[in-house]
Amino acid sequence: MHHEHEASNSGFSRRTIVKAAAWSAPVVAVAVATPAAAASTVQGIDLFADGLQMGSELIFFSTDLATRYIASEPMGFTLLNKGADTAPAGSVTVQARYDNRIYTPTEVELSVGGSTEAVGFDIVSVDGNASTISFVIPREMPTETSVFGANAMLVFTRFAADIAYPNDTYDGYVAPQWTIISADDSDMTNNVYGPWTPASEPAEPWGLTLTAETSTLSAGSCSVEVASTVTIESTGPNPTPTAANGRMYVDAGLISNVSISSATLNGADITSDVDFARNEFGSYDYALGQTLAGGDTVVLSFDYDVISGGTTDGSATNQVFVTGTDASNDRNKRQTVSYYDLPGAVCTP
Repeated sequence: MHHEHEASNSGFSRRTIVKAAAWSAPVVAVAVATPAAAASTVQGIDLFADGLQMGSELIFFSTDLATRYIASEPMGFTLLNKGADTAPAGSVTVQARYDNRIYTPTEVELSVGGSTEAVGFDIVSVDGNASTISFVIPREMPTETSVFGANAMLVFTRFAADIAYPNDTYDGYVAPQWTIISADDSDMTNNVYGPWTPASEPAEPWGLTLTAETSTLSAGSCSVEVASTVTIESTGPNPTPTAANGRMYVDAGLISNVSISSATLNGADITSDVDFARNEFGSYDYALGQTLAGGDTVVLSFDYDVISGGTTDGSATNQVFVTGTDASNDRNKRQTVSYYDLPGAVCTP
């Protein structure tokens, strides 16, 4: 399942992102139902689509934001030949259907007995929100009846998924489906894997986005970019489940202290309500002391005390982020860009 990244004491990997972008986020393993194995082989070639014994899920919302969908990500399937004869190399074609509003195909990879190879693919059809890629299996397919057998082929279809706010609402989801095509197949009834209709449940979505304006400070022979102003927007439509809070990381070799110079909520001053303090790890925690309703906007401005003659190797994490709950796996939490990474300090000899 795609999740919004949460910072730890070590911070995020360095990326400068100020708006939602297409990404493939970390996934959560889920059980995948697979067809029962055939008891015996048949004459000729009998290609068979089975599960990968692995999987992941994606979460998105209906356009009215009242329903949450949990869909199986189109990772691929296991290709078996349960017939008595070997399928020749190049005689098998696979087509994979997907929802083109969410997914962009990036790679097809085959794995047999631990040996892998990438194969080329083409987009062969586009029908509204449904697109289909096609590729040829370049290897021969010996007889195999078990997904754990030596000749079982794992067919990985890899897609980049865009389900980050504001691209996280869809109706009429096109469930993924794989189809095996072979002119010599003796049984075509087991050549389709999918489609997997997403589960659905009531939802109360909320989210927080963060953008920043920056300035550059000088300390001796070094310069460091800092967040001078941070804007936090509640994407809603529901309020944050707990008071909004966040953390800031700075280069302690160049900056001795950070403070909030001003804070506003929808233009009204709330500076005295914001708790901002350095924590035991040397970073700074802030809490707004209240939940944020959908559409609320908070603007925080910061002051920095620079260390005269400070030194640094430029590897320190410089980042600010916001969150609205301690439950990082809250399924109502919309995937937003809720952090801002700043580049490392630059020093001259």
